[in-house]
Amino acid sequence: MLSRRALAGCLLAVAGALLGAGSARAQGRRQRQGRQGRQGRRSPQMRRADRQALREAVRRGEVRPLRELMAEFEARTGFEIIDIRLRRHGGDFLYGFKVITEGGLIDTLVMNAATGEIMTLRDARTRYR
Repeated sequence: MLSRRALAGCLLAVAGALLGAGSARAQGRRQRQGRQGRQGRRSPQMRRADRQALREAVRRGEVRPLRELMAEFEARTGFEIIDIRLRRHGGDFLYGFKVITEGGLIDTLVMNAATGEIMTLRDARTRYR
């Protein structure tokens, strides 16, 4: 049988070890997220440059305007668009449309801004690596 003082000491040691392990895990997670964030993020200037290049492509007639693409997308799929992301892969501009499906699920479909081709996110990732 342990005395109260010994039991309290053991409990404090266990609590300290758990708190220390938790903070070490959290610190490791923050470091991993920091590395991923720096590698995966693009600077605002790059995004601005992408938008400017897209405007120029629309002006030249190489890419269709977003309004037209959205109307075609909604007519072809019947999904409600809740968010739009622009991605540029090489010379191709892709719009990622986050949609609400018939079942109420949220999904992302990708549309090529030049051709109007609609594909799943998985197909787009394999095609535009």
